[in-house]
Amino acid sequence: PEIQNLSMLARNRTDLFICEVSVCQYLIEKDPVKFGNLDFHPKSIGKIRGFHVGFSKKWDRAQEFQVRFNHALKKYKADRLTGWISKN
Repeated sequence: PEIQNLSMLARNRTDLFICEVSVCQYLIEKDPVKFGNLDFHPKSIGKIRGFHVGFSKKWDRAQEFQVRFNHALKKYKADRLTGWISKN
């Protein structure tokens, strides 16, 4: 629904919508031609909640997925920190 909501926002069919910042920021950066004129408010509008991910032990490759996920998450956090540092 975020892409659809961003599209409606870009076409002035809605004035705003609520989206997790990193999700919408990623989508805006991924398609700057379509969404480059959009911006976001960086402050939270509600309680900050954590997210969890789980892998079924029934999956043959569950441990591999966990390792790959943790690696990607670590890289994402490092990239976000590097981007934040370069902006400030």
